[in-house]
Amino acid sequence: MTNRATVAQYKVLIVVECKDEGRPIDVGTMGEFASIVRDVKANKGVMISTSGYTAAALEMARAQGIDTRTYLDTESTDWRSEVTIPVLLTRVKLDAWSVRFSGVPGIPAAPWGVPTDIPFPFIETFAEDGTPLGPIVTLLGKISNHAQSLHEPGEHIVLLADHVLLNVGETRCHTRLEAVIRVKRCFYLGPFPVKMARFRDEQEGSLSTKEMTTGIIEPARIERGEMPGWVELHHDTPHATHPPTAQTPAKQIYKPITLP
Repeated sequence: MTNRATVAQYKVLIVVECKDEGRPIDVGTMGEFASIVRDVKANKGVMISTSGYTAAALEMARAQGIDTRTYLDTESTDWRSEVTIPVLLTRVKLDAWSVRFSGVPGIPAAPWGVPTDIPFPFIETFAEDGTPLGPIVTLLGKISNHAQSLHEPGEHIVLLADHVLLNVGETRCHTRLEAVIRVKRCFYLGPFPVKMARFRDEQEGSLSTKEMTTGIIEPARIERGEMPGWVELHHDTPHATHPPTAQTPAKQIYKPITLP
C-alpha cells in the first residue's frame, strides 16, 4: 500500500506493508520490504504485523529507517495482561475512632452515666423529647458525609451531638457526644487494564490509539491485597499528603500510551 501526500509543498511517498502471519516477521521478509522502499524511492517505509518481529528484523528496520508496528486487538486477546497502564490510587479512610462522653452544660443535677453492656458504636441515642436518633455509629456516619475536614489525614475531634439521651439501666442520662477520629491516606500503585485496537511501536515501545476503554478498578480488593500486581506505597511521615515513593517496585513493565 502506498500513500502520497503533499507536506509544505513537498511531495511525500510512504509505503506500508501489512503482514498477517502466524509467526514473527524475520530478517528475510524485512530485507525484501527494504528493497521495495529503495526501489520506489519512498520517503518512508512502514511495516505492520499481527505477530511481531524477530530481533534481527528489528535491527534491520532501524538501520533502514523503517517503522515497525504490531497491530493489537485487545478485545480478542487476553487484554488484562497484554495492555496495562500504571495507576496511582489514593484512598482516604477512617483508621480509628473513639467517643468522648461528657455531661451537658446547664444540667448539673441530672444523673449521668454511660452504658457498659454494649460496644460504644451501637449505643442507642435519643433526642430530648425521646425521639430515637439511632446508634452512635449512625451519628458518626451523618457527620462524616458532610465534614470536609474528615477527608484530610490526621486526628480530628468532631461534635456528634450537643445534647442526647442514653439509656443507662432504668435511667435516661443527658450526654454530650464527641468523636475523636484518626484519618489515614493510603496510596496504591498497580496495573490498570485497557481495551484498545491500535498499534505498538516495536522500536520505541509505545502504543498509539485514538480510543481506549479502561477496565474496572476495585479499591476494596486492592486494599485487601487480592489484585495481582498492586502494591501499597509507604509514607515517610504518618500523615503524608503527597504520593510517597514505592519501597517495593512493581514487577509489571509499563509502556507509555499516546492518544493522537
